[in-house]
Amino acid sequence: VAAGELPLEVAMAIHGMRAVFGERYPDPVRVVSVGASIEALATDPAREDWHAYSTELCGGTHGRSTGLVGRLSIIHEQALAAGVRRVTALTGEASVQAEAAGRDLTSHAEDAGAMDDEALPWAVDTITAGLETRPVPQVARHRIEALLSPLRDRLKAIRRVHAGGARDRVVEAARAIAERSEGPIIVELLPGGSKEHMLPALDVVRARRPGSAILLVASDETESRVSIVAGVAAPLIEGGLKAGDWVREAAGACGGSGGGRPDTAQAGGRECDRVHEAIETARTYAERMLT
Repeated sequence: VAAGELPLEVAMAIHGMRAVFGERYPDPVRVVSVGASIEALATDPAREDWHAYSTELCGGTHGRSTGLVGRLSIIHEQALAAGVRRVTALTGEASVQAEAAGRDLTSHAEDAGAMDDEALPWAVDTITAGLETRPVPQVARHRIEALLSPLRDRLKAIRRVHAGGARDRVVEAARAIAERSEGPIIVELLPGGSKEHMLPALDVVRARRPGSAILLVASDETESRVSIVAGVAAPLIEGGLKAGDWVREAAGACGGSGGGRPDTAQAGGRECDRVHEAIETARTYAERMLT
């Protein structure tokens, strides 16, 4: 790699010279060339074969030779402004490691296609996490994303099936709650429930116990989430119990908040270990308001 100053007019006349469009360069200007000496470039700037060399103006920091760079891997590129892009690359040993990471994740993505439905979610999540946390060349990244795309479609189908099965189990649990409950106040833990299952479960209990005040609580420790839903029949609203206030009291006992209409409301919390405290708080509050 050669670097030296030339008159700006001479430098700009070199065939194949790279420069930033619109940039104002000093005179004389710094010229950086890989493979051709500055003297040779200045002596015959119009030579056609200079285009085959890397020659640029004011090129900033450079190694003394391309051998110092070794491998080079482009790991990211982005738009900065209209017509301007930034390219981020690794060189040397870091580039070698990035290429190894790309090969490793590509291999895992190829193997994932043959995995069964139980193992596939873990594999896709692991590969995706690898792409987010490990430097990977863009070429490998595009290849891995292409391999993951049909796997993610397959995952969506698997999760739809599982969600349907989970909803059926929650509905059965809601029916059991309705059948065993007595009195106007129903406060119960809904096994296996999640946020999206709460309102359908509430509707099931309401259909069988239309004159009751119903509050259901579900705990999802994986997501660190407590989901709460309540429905109150009109006569009990007139008696002083409103669903919005009711869920707010329950959620406060498990580190959350919420609210809603007097007849239907939802809330949530984050302290799954206090779910039974939330249930007792809700039951006590309802009894107090309806006394």
